[in-house]
Amino acid sequence: MSEVHNNSETEKVPTLYLNSDGTGTLYMSGCQCYMIDDIYAAVAVINDLYNKGNFNAARPVINHAFDLAKKAEQSSEKFRKTLTKLYGLAGDTYAELGEYDSALKFYKNFQCLKMQLKTNLFRDTQPLETIKLYQFRKFSNYALSNLLNRELTLSRPYVMNDVFDSLVFLWLNSPSYGTSTIHKKHLDPYRDSFNDYRIACFCEDNPKKNQYAIQNNLMWSHYADEHQGFCVEFLFNSDDFRKDEFNELTASRLFRVKYWNPNKDAPIGFENTTKGMTASIAFLTKHHDWNYENEVRLLEFAPQNGSIRKQYQLSEKTIIKAIYFGYRCPDANIQIIMELLKDKGIKFYKMEIDYSNIYKLRAVEI
Repeated sequence: MSEVHNNSETEKVPTLYLNSDGTGTLYMSGCQCYMIDDIYAAVAVINDLYNKGNFNAARPVINHAFDLAKKAEQSSEKFRKTLTKLYGLAGDTYAELGEYDSALKFYKNFQCLKMQLKTNLFRDTQPLETIKLYQFRKFSNYALSNLLNRELTLSRPYVMNDVFDSLVFLWLNSPSYGTSTIHKKHLDPYRDSFNDYRIACFCEDNPKKNQYAIQNNLMWSHYADEHQGFCVEFLFNSDDFRKDEFNELTASRLFRVKYWNPNKDAPIGFENTTKGMTASIAFLTKHHDWNYENEVRLLEFAPQNGSIRKQYQLSEKTIIKAIYFGYRCPDANIQIIMELLKDKGIKFYKMEIDYSNIYKLRAVEI
């Protein structure tokens, strides 16, 4: 890409000329000329125009960039990152032009592409085809429906019981949000694009620390209705480690949560944070007080039209291996679940106190 500059103060009237080969030239009357020969050059031009506040000039280049994207080699990581930036800049530009709805649509595409991440489940180990996860549940119609239909219920991240969960929402509503940006109209649609994230939470065993989910008294107390509920043991297949439905702007990933100790780890602050906040910090970092949970979470971005919850259909290869009923789970509730799931190859257990080792729970097969 080449640029020709002059110092004229003439009003900058943009004109985009397209050549027969699909390349283009953007003339800014009396000021400068941009040569655009591929999506990478186009995105650089849009970024320059946006930073200079030339939003009307950026609009035709955005449209041209999407045309160029169709002709580019789309399998490379460079292309994915460039396309992600293009959607972000398009949202920024249309927001500054006062077109909120268009900006929000671009930002939703931006969020979907930002979800194109590798799972961190096997960062330090050999990748596996399956992973065993547990989910503690209160006995409810929602829980029974999930079991019967092989579904998970995903909820809004900011309704979690930890005030610091999903730090991105603290940032979006903090005094620091937007203070480092020159242009401001994009702040509302960009914030609103995060409303389409949903989360389901699980825990896993940690044999190295001799921590086993079904023996965790706090998990039973906090998430299984004070031992009156139950725990589902899943064997997740790799088909559910990541899913993408680009036509529906939907992407999901399984991630392991990282626990942050503010007394030992580098402080996390919002003063200089921009759209460069990583997914790890935004959704997958929790205070170390919660590290006993050994949490793994399913993070999904999908347009929800304002719904608080969303149902996620498990793949056929992901199975329910066992149901563990809490120490105080009523017999009537146990019978309902066992009848609901009979003849499905699922094992059932009842949690009991281990009188040979008080303060330890043990699972007894029913």
